[in-house]
Formats: sequence, structure tokens, C-alpha cells
Amino acid sequence: MRLALLTLPLLIGACATAPTEPSVLALPGTGKGLHQFNTDDIECRQNARPRPEATGSWTEQQRRYDFAYIQCMYAKGHRVPVPGQYIGAPSGGPPPPPPGKPEPAPQ
Repeated sequence: MRLALLTLPLLIGACATAPTEPSVLALPGTGKGLHQFNTDDIECRQNARPRPEATGSWTEQQRRYDFAYIQCMYAKGHRVPVPGQYIGAPSGGPPPPPPGKPEPAPQ
């Protein structure tokens, strides 16, 4: 029984299929209609499909698929996710204004 539980994940992993859709959200670009977005989405999904000789884990193949899809949609002018880190506003309020011309000393 214990051996069966240990081998089950391996068997399931062996049956995994290649990614067929992106795991990221893309949105229509500025001035792009829904019809154009759908047409570009279909084309980019086809271009991103893994090749039959693709190697690597399912996770690695999904990552490659997502990169190819994002690049294609971006090249067509659509909005795609951009990796980054949110940095909050600095504490303490806005910076002080730049120094102006010094006032002339009284004589």
C-alpha cells in the first residue's frame, strides 16, 4: 500500500500533457478591439505551443509557453503582465522643494 502511494505521483506525472493555454492574463491594448484581441490571442496560443521534442517538467514547459505567449501578445500591442516588485511610497511625506536663489544679505 505504501509503495502504491509513493509511485502514484510518478504515474500521474508521466501522463501529464503539454500546456495548452497561458497561465497569465492579457488584456486588449489601447485602441484594440475585442475581435482583434481574440484573433491575436488564438495566433499567439498556437505560436506558444511546445514543440514535440520539448523537454523538461510540465512546470518548465508552462513557463516557456507563458513567455512565448506574452512576447507575442506584447509585440501585437496588447497589455501583458510585467514582473516587478511594488515599492510603496516613502514615509515622511514628499521631499522638500529644491533650494531657490539665496536672498541677498542686508547691507
